[in-house]
Amino acid sequence: MAESAIAQTIDTPDGAFTLIVDAQGQVLASGWTADPHAAAQRIHPSLRPQSMVAGTTAAAEAVRAYYAGDPEAAAAVPVAHRGPLCSSEAGPRSERYRPVSL
Repeated sequence: MAESAIAQTIDTPDGAFTLIVDAQGQVLASGWTADPHAAAQRIHPSLRPQSMVAGTTAAAEAVRAYYAGDPEAAAAVPVAHRGPLCSSEAGPRSERYRPVSL
């Protein structure tokens, strides 16, 4: 669990985009919302920070670069993510996710 994280909301052509970033610069959560607390709800409890402070992040600059036409910038952003316990216990990915015919 991170002690503190930085929350930054930026304007994008698709609306407000919030990033929650840990002290190492890893994105813990992000999404199209202006509410950092709503974005923080996406963070696995084992990674959820105890507190958040408003600030600026390198990840937000990568989002801006993406919208300016540089998708590689976003691809280089480090991400800390852990899925729900049920996904990690469900077995190999090929057994968990089967295509559905429409």
